[in-house]
Amino acid sequence: MDSVRGLREDKEAMKNSTKRSEYIGTFVKASGETRTMRFTTAAANLGKRGLITVYDVESRGLRKFNLDTLLGRILAAA
Repeated sequence: MDSVRGLREDKEAMKNSTKRSEYIGTFVKASGETRTMRFTTAAANLGKRGLITVYDVESRGLRKFNLDTLLGRILAAA
């Protein structure tokens, strides 16, 4: 029983250790359309290139955000 409780505690600690913040950014989609999205992701993802997986706050689902076609800057949502 202690090992099950330990696994639960480890899982909870891991979830809490990944700090996620809310951001707003605009990028050009593959179709050529621009898209402004309010999303959450780990701050470390913003230093990457290409497509990152984010959680779209307004659509309530996982989406891809293309950092290579970013227009302007990504701003922290208030």
